[in-house]
Amino acid sequence: MKKATASSYNKAKDAILHAMYNVYWLSKEHIANGKLQSLNRLCREMHGIKELDVLGLDDRSTYSHSDSIRDFQQAISDVIETEMLDMPGLKLYSLMCDEGTDVVCLQYLIMYIQFMKAGRPENHFFSIRLLTEHATAENLCNIIKETLAQKNLPTRNLIALSTDSASVMIGTRSGVAKQLRDVQPFLINIHCIAHRLSLCSSQAADKTKYLVKYQEIVNSIFYYFHNSPKHLRTLSKIQSVLEESSLAFKPIFHTRWLSFGASLQALAQSFESLLVCLESDAEQTSNYKAQGLVKKVKTYEFLATTMFMCDAIALVNRLSLSFQKQNIDLSNVKPMLDATVAALQQLKTARGPLYLEFCKQINDDGNSRSTCKYKTCEIENCVAGKQMFDEAKREFIDNITKNISDRFPDKALLSAFSILDPQNLPTENSPEFHTYGNDSLAVLLDHFGKDRCDAAGENHEAFVSPSCVEIEWSMCKYELSNYENKTMQQTWEILLSRRQEEYPELCKLTQIALLIPVATVDCERGVSQFNLIKTAVRNRLSTENVERLMRIAIEGPDIEQFDFQNRAFTVWSNMKDTRIFGSGVLCKLNEHESSSNEIPFREELVEKLNSVVQGLERDDG
Repeated sequence: MKKATASSYNKAKDAILHAMYNVYWLSKEHIANGKLQSLNRLCREMHGIKELDVLGLDDRSTYSHSDSIRDFQQAISDVIETEMLDMPGLKLYSLMCDEGTDVVCLQYLIMYIQFMKAGRPENHFFSIRLLTEHATAENLCNIIKETLAQKNLPTRNLIALSTDSASVMIGTRSGVAKQLRDVQPFLINIHCIAHRLSLCSSQAADKTKYLVKYQEIVNSIFYYFHNSPKHLRTLSKIQSVLEESSLAFKPIFHTRWLSFGASLQALAQSFESLLVCLESDAEQTSNYKAQGLVKKVKTYEFLATTMFMCDAIALVNRLSLSFQKQNIDLSNVKPMLDATVAALQQLKTARGPLYLEFCKQINDDGNSRSTCKYKTCEIENCVAGKQMFDEAKREFIDNITKNISDRFPDKALLSAFSILDPQNLPTENSPEFHTYGNDSLAVLLDHFGKDRCDAAGENHEAFVSPSCVEIEWSMCKYELSNYENKTMQQTWEILLSRRQEEYPELCKLTQIALLIPVATVDCERGVSQFNLIKTAVRNRLSTENVERLMRIAIEGPDIEQFDFQNRAFTVWSNMKDTRIFGSGVLCKLNEHESSSNEIPFREELVEKLNSVVQGLERDDG
């Protein structure tokens, strides 16, 4: 009897594991759950995976129903989340939050978490929650608190929150950050640096008179071709003849102003084709749009502004991309900003690469001419246009550098963490070495080294001991001088793994510094994943389903590396009684299973199950 039971169990388990493989693959590839049955049939009939035959023996046990797939995904998601939230040591963490709207106009809040693992900060998808009420600060704050409670993460360990610039998030009186600070008084709020940089650029353009008009022209060009396949075909043919780039024109969105760098590049590289196409269309007496665009486009100020803005926006975009890297920390921000501001200021007097090439093409020798020639195009309004361009260039650079200065103020608490960067450390022989960092350390200890009370009057103990930190810092800075060629993150990854016993309190302070998220870029990437999952075709997916799918798609390892047998199958089998195993079979046979670290793909699975059967036979004997 035991042999028959074991054989049935082995076949059933093998079938479930292979079904799990297929569910995992569908989830990683953003394919609808309804395709599982046809995928199983493909594997059975075309690829000879006979293990799946068991699922077809009973019409009520096919395990391709939406409820069964949901259970598989839940088990896989639980395994991924449990492993992800296994935070060693202090268990400090920070959050990144952003709001979004799905395909059916329902609002949601997406959250990412950052914590230390093996001496370095790691970012992971945390949760997504549907906003059933208005997106007020109170409701958003309650959602965050409820989610943390469900995941068994105390708010006491939340040390930083990074959000966008919405007043509901960063409002000083009742914003989400303020309400969380009422519960966790040590909390640091960060306004995403990528959002801030985008606002610096868009607002600088809006305050420059000609650039307001320029943005309207660029958008008009986009819609002229976007709304007419005929115009687009004509443009493509001309680009082919002139051997110019066929980059697509793009509109300028105020909320994502930096994204139109590609549109500038298209204008710069296809200007000749654009003008020839518009002039050809303008010859038709009824095409007033083309006639109006020709007058605006074939001017000195438009073409010069295009070339200059390509050079300027390239600098800002490069900085924005640097801010979007996952390994960036507080010590990197100010040097990058200073370098970009210096490069922008230089464009006031020096010519960038594209603008310089433009000046060579039109033979700009400083003499005033009413017209000039750029490639085969006749450019008009050169005298007045040059004056207009020079004024716009000066205004834009002044505006953007001022905005950067205003939106990236030198906050004492955040700046104080820079002492932990070995590249800022003076040499040991210099007179300031012995006192270096003392003032900044005092600022940090004033925030993290004193007990604080929350809004309810409850006392929160200090994160670190000031006296211990001061002693450890006086010793540690001598060791930091050996890492002058490494970044702050690289240095402390080594010290946190090797020297935590010698500098326990200073290491706590360093972990806080490394866990301050300077951007919400991961949330933006999460929104992109969300939009790939919840589409117009799959618009009825619940938020719970979407969260499971996002966790598998974002956090799940390659299918060969995921532990289906020892973890996912165990979690799934403990969820409820399953028809395929029969009542009580699983409980009786679990004690006979041996552990294995190998991923049980077909051959390994058969070998393991044979050992179970042999064990049962020995018991019979």
